[in-house]
Amino acid sequence: MADSSSGNPARAIVAILDDNQSARESLAYRLAAEGFDVQLHSSPEALLEGDLSAPACLVTNYHMPAMNGLELVSRLRERSIAVPFLLYTGDAAASLVVRAAALGGAVVHKPALGRELIERIHDAIRVSAP
Repeated sequence: MADSSSGNPARAIVAILDDNQSARESLAYRLAAEGFDVQLHSSPEALLEGDLSAPACLVTNYHMPAMNGLELVSRLRERSIAVPFLLYTGDAAASLVVRAAALGGAVVHKPALGRELIERIHDAIRVSAP
């Protein structure tokens, strides 16, 4: 788990999960430039073993070798971890959108052009704020 910036508790923490290192680092750079603190995870297992109390939002890839993004979120929900999430995928079939919504998340199409992903992260954080 790497943190792209530190020391500013007012910044929202976004956990990024992607098994592709280049995609993970590219997304981290983009989110850090937008003012987010970033936690990087290379696998669902790495994320599940880490501290899950801090992230304000999870951006997870859908297709990964050991378990997909929705299986991961299901495991988080079984642990009563209700972090808002965005499923970041090139496969945005209607059934996937429905399944993500049932778990309280949304699907963002890869690659998210413009400000779509940033706005969706802000929306997810805002909706989940107490």
